[in-house]
Amino acid sequence: MRWDRLITILLHRLRRTSRAPRGDRVLPILMYHSISDDPEPGVPPYYRLCTSPSRFAEQMDWLATHGYRGVTLSEGLAWLKGDDTETKDAAGGDGTRPVAITFDDGFQDFYTSAWPVLRRYGFGATMYLATAFVGDERKPFRPRGASGVPGAAGRPCLTWAEVRELADGGIEMGAHTVWHPELPQLSAAEREKEMRTSKEEIEARLGRPVRSFAHPYAFPREQPDYVRWFGGALRRIGYAHAVTTRVGRARPDADPFTLPRLPATTPTTPNSWLRSWRVPTIGSAPCRLWSDDCAGAGPAGGGRPQVSRQRLRIHPVQNRGRMSDYVVITPVRNEAGRFGRTIESMVRQTRRPARWVIVDDGSTDGTADLADAAAGQHGWIRVLHRPDRGRRLPGTGVMEAFHEGCLLVADLSWDFLVKLDGDLAFGPDYFARCLEHFERDPRLGIGGGLICRRVQGRLVPEVLDDPAFHVRGATKIYRRACWEQIGGLVRWPGWDTVDELKANMLGWRTRTFPELPVEQLKDTGSGDGRWPNWVKNGVANYVACYHPLFMLAKCLRRSFRRPLLLAGIALGWGYLSGYLRRLPRVEEPAFRHYVWRQQWNHLLARPSLWSERLRLHDDGPPPPELSSGAASKSTLTAH
Repeated sequence: MRWDRLITILLHRLRRTSRAPRGDRVLPILMYHSISDDPEPGVPPYYRLCTSPSRFAEQMDWLATHGYRGVTLSEGLAWLKGDDTETKDAAGGDGTRPVAITFDDGFQDFYTSAWPVLRRYGFGATMYLATAFVGDERKPFRPRGASGVPGAAGRPCLTWAEVRELADGGIEMGAHTVWHPELPQLSAAEREKEMRTSKEEIEARLGRPVRSFAHPYAFPREQPDYVRWFGGALRRIGYAHAVTTRVGRARPDADPFTLPRLPATTPTTPNSWLRSWRVPTIGSAPCRLWSDDCAGAGPAGGGRPQVSRQRLRIHPVQNRGRMSDYVVITPVRNEAGRFGRTIESMVRQTRRPARWVIVDDGSTDGTADLADAAAGQHGWIRVLHRPDRGRRLPGTGVMEAFHEGCLLVADLSWDFLVKLDGDLAFGPDYFARCLEHFERDPRLGIGGGLICRRVQGRLVPEVLDDPAFHVRGATKIYRRACWEQIGGLVRWPGWDTVDELKANMLGWRTRTFPELPVEQLKDTGSGDGRWPNWVKNGVANYVACYHPLFMLAKCLRRSFRRPLLLAGIALGWGYLSGYLRRLPRVEEPAFRHYVWRQQWNHLLARPSLWSERLRLHDDGPPPPELSSGAASKSTLTAH
């Protein structure tokens, strides 16, 4: 064995043994706002705040029936870190598992509709108060901020007398600023004042410490300077933890000041409720919400399954008398000159989707009009409009829009989920032929067509040296079982590599279909420029936990392409900047170990995911639109 590989393995094992002893624990933190029958007319589903009282009661009953216990956030975090003394009675003393339940904004309907249900089941919860709207007399909710809170303005809030009664009854009170402003838009001094004043007022009114904070509006995790300031300010003020709008479950090693939550508002059935959290289900039985992975879900209380035992036992799909349903999500921003071709391609499909959700990500050209016109003509097309953030967010913005679109298909029983860009054109039988691949191969988890560009009137593959397992992010099809097992997509650059690596780690196959060309109507990365796109790719490799030596080999290889040196330097800088800026990345030890093992095998000329390159036209003659000159096989490279 080579000495450098031995050192890498030893360091990796040392890191694994130094992790928190309770790494098998994962805490779901549910996020509610208003418990009301208000239908919120005109408010897009993603922005709705209301859960009906009957639905909330059903959800709490479901938790109690399936062995969960609602707790305050402080109790849940104590359990997560292994301190069962604080949560002996509240979470785990009788074999149940804790779920932290949180409510933002301090609406009066918590007192009238949620609290009686929580008391019925003996559940605790944490309420976050925006103190400007809590008074001795009833006050309406009037949040500050340019974006506002659709449907929330004017809702009556709790009084201090009600807050004291709730606190005496076991409800934990946390701070949610004073005026509910958009913190990133304020100066550092103004932000800290909002965070400190709200804490001090609640403490003065209740005579007990306030340990928790909830970030108002969407948490800007793509701004690392703000994230670092936010955590430092909370420590200075005296908070112990904070929750955000990030979607996910809290792990023992999670940053206590950027805790993710699971939105629990609009879905209508227990399984769709779970799917909105991206929590897998097996058949009709929901998996354990506290487990990192549901691949080996067993009885409540079981430990975390080992990756080596998560290989799937997949049986051929039985003929259920119908063709498999698929749904399509298309995040799109300022593609008016190209999106019409995508709409035309979708409308012409011989096998149409059950639903096509177009997420207009704040377009300022005519893209939104094209989407609305298409939805007006075809009932299977839905449009969700997001506000304009004023700038592109490569990778991150696309994923935010994509996940919002997923909420609009949570009520459907789909078999395949498609992520499709809004600058593509493809043949009328594209999806029919793609799904035939999935129906022939039950272990195929992710697939998609071959991304091409038009050169002198002919389609040629945009990239020739991709590894065979890689499916370009512009068009990806996920089998439902695979999608649920990988836990959805990360919201950073590199999401379209992380998903494939996770799928392969869990025993799925991923592949591009070279005989199915998809024309990309603009060059990849042209919206940002070549240098920023190379840097973004380096950041993506950091997010996907690429091994440093593998990245060095990749950068050296790219340095010999034109323009000489620039691509390799930009790629390396993007990778290094991930460490320097402490950007979020996949932190699962099993995932990192799998990626590093595969990349070491490739560097040592052993079989690995990266050893097999994309082979064009092996399934038959080249498609007529593909240039034969572009189909030459390339040598091994580090992807």
